[in-house]
Amino acid sequence: MKLNNILEICVSGENVERFLNLCSFHDIKLSNITNIDNKYYMDLSPEDFFKLKNIVKKSNVKVKIIRKSGILFWIKRQAKRKLFFITPFLCLLLLWINSQLLWGVRIEGNHSITNDLIQDFLHEQGIHYGMPLSKIPIYELKTKLRTKYNEITWVSIYLEGTNLQISLKERDTSEFPTASSIQGENLIANATGIVESVLVRQGTALVSPGEVVEKGAVLIEGKVPIPDQDGSIKEIQYCKADGDIYLVYPYAIEEIINLEHVEKKYTGKTYQKYIFTWNDNMWEFPFFKIPFLKYDCVTTPLTFQFFKILSIPLTIHQATYQDYILVRQKYTIEEAEKIAEQKLNKIIASLEEKGVQIIEKNVKIKTNSAYLSLTGELTLKERCNTFALLEEVQ
Repeated sequence: MKLNNILEICVSGENVERFLNLCSFHDIKLSNITNIDNKYYMDLSPEDFFKLKNIVKKSNVKVKIIRKSGILFWIKRQAKRKLFFITPFLCLLLLWINSQLLWGVRIEGNHSITNDLIQDFLHEQGIHYGMPLSKIPIYELKTKLRTKYNEITWVSIYLEGTNLQISLKERDTSEFPTASSIQGENLIANATGIVESVLVRQGTALVSPGEVVEKGAVLIEGKVPIPDQDGSIKEIQYCKADGDIYLVYPYAIEEIINLEHVEKKYTGKTYQKYIFTWNDNMWEFPFFKIPFLKYDCVTTPLTFQFFKILSIPLTIHQATYQDYILVRQKYTIEEAEKIAEQKLNKIIASLEEKGVQIIEKNVKIKTNSAYLSLTGELTLKERCNTFALLEEVQ
């Protein structure tokens, strides 16, 4: 589409040359003049076109408009399409309306008071998504929230975009004794094994190195007897047991890998949809059924900055469905052994992440025509870190 407005005309008749001379005399600019079958095609501006009336009469030629181009003619053509111009204004209006409504609640600084409790409180006060921001009683919410929950020592509530921001600080309860610290806590065994070493920092040890203990057995008791001068028990102080007790125990491993297996083979066919989510509602477009019997789906979020600015709870994801078929395959012995080794390494890595030491590995691989088996056991060394209240183990 050209910005300048141009008319393409066709001039025919016996006196076309006189027509061109008269146009030149009256300073009418013509361009792109071409002669096709004794018909002359040329371009000129709409202003010059309206000056041609007397010239056409004097030269006795016929003038026909072939094409109109330019921003002016484009606007005139689009004027018939009212929705084309109305739609952008409607979108801006909807965005402005959305910016005046509540679409999100952000809560920070809470620990014992959960987000669900605060959401229930807001619901009781009539605060809900979609309500006008101007009708949210900020000051009253602060007062009522502190009145309802004594744990709150400071609270700030304010509007940020279309979000209601709630920041609060709770009273530090670590200075108050808890039920567990009054009753005492025992250190218990994580597994059935042999006690390798015992180091007690707080509490009373009930086991010694070399002793076999069952899973859940008390290793360090969370109470300390205070003797009197005559040797009798004056009182008992309860505490949380603390110490380093390491257990050595076997860990059985058994993995079976079938040599015959089914693999996915992608056909290369894909199908795309767009998933729109507004709060808890979800729509898919297009609405047609996915044309594949078996498929994998990969979703990619599409982010729009003005959604974030206005905090509009609309998310758009592009879903790509990949068609595949199932094909029967068979591992070679080398491939199966490699998979077994990967599984073993994964088990060992998972144990080491938990702080467990691998003392000894005794694992064997057996194969036949149908499967490969990985069996044996690992000898582990682990520090006990499981606690239970005194009343739970007595």
